[in-house]
Amino acid sequence: MGPDGKNAMTEEQARAFADQQLSSAQTLATICLLSAPVSLVIGGIPLALVALVCGAVALSKVRSAIRALGGKDGISARLTQQLVIGLAIAAVSIVVNAVYLYMMMPAFMEYLQTGDITVLTERLGTAASDAASSSSASSSVWD
Repeated sequence: MGPDGKNAMTEEQARAFADQQLSSAQTLATICLLSAPVSLVIGGIPLALVALVCGAVALSKVRSAIRALGGKDGISARLTQQLVIGLAIAAVSIVVNAVYLYMMMPAFMEYLQTGDITVLTERLGTAASDAASSSSASSSVWD
């Protein structure tokens, strides 16, 4: 027993615990780094939230591994850097998806009330044609 009355971990037990935590954190970091950009393509707030939660849990696992080791090593430092990037991408993805949902909600509600799906395609077509007309109005070399 340690001086505080608790069982102290040996060096070998601390290393095994840290390795297990870092391995689990690496899996969660992979999920975070893959699902955050995919949620931008698919347009899913739930997928972005999964990325955010996985990144947060992985970051806590890395921190517990650092405490068990008594300091940062190369693996934990790189994993922490990856997780910070993954969490930032997940947060941006949540914001972008929420803004898109806010912009499309009126058209979606109209579709639900009328049953006419062309409302959604017109809204998307109008946004695309507005973007095309604003870009074609510029003075280009190809005009």
